[in-house]
Amino acid sequence: MIRPFSVTRKARFALGSSIAAMVVLGGGQARAADATELANVFADCSGVWQAVSIMESRVGRQLSAERYAGLAWAATASAGYILAVDYSARAEDSQQIGSWDSYVEPRASGARLQMLTLIDNQDADRVDHWIGACAATLQTQTQIVRLIRNQMADRN
Repeated sequence: MIRPFSVTRKARFALGSSIAAMVVLGGGQARAADATELANVFADCSGVWQAVSIMESRVGRQLSAERYAGLAWAATASAGYILAVDYSARAEDSQQIGSWDSYVEPRASGARLQMLTLIDNQDADRVDHWIGACAATLQTQTQIVRLIRNQMADRN
């Protein structure tokens, strides 16, 4: 669960550049995405990283499992942050990031189940595609997590 906090104008501005820079790779084509689509990508990636974490744990790689669990948390936080910023920009209201969990968590759960099924079915091509797509989001995800941390530090 993401620790709730409200989105500020500074965060809206900072995220705007990240959203503009983020692309979603689909069918080999790079294209710009809207905020909801980006949030969906991060929610899906949270599920992917959760599945990889589960698999790493199953084979005894606890350190690696923890790393992927951290990536899953960061992807969930990024999805909630994007939705909160987008909502506050359109509604001129601050919505807490944690309040988007009811949207993000079911999507992440579905992606996790789909990924675990692909792994169990040994569908290496599709597993590689999902992991590659999520790896492509890591730079933006890291920037968003920094924005969240900076905003939390500014509040303290």
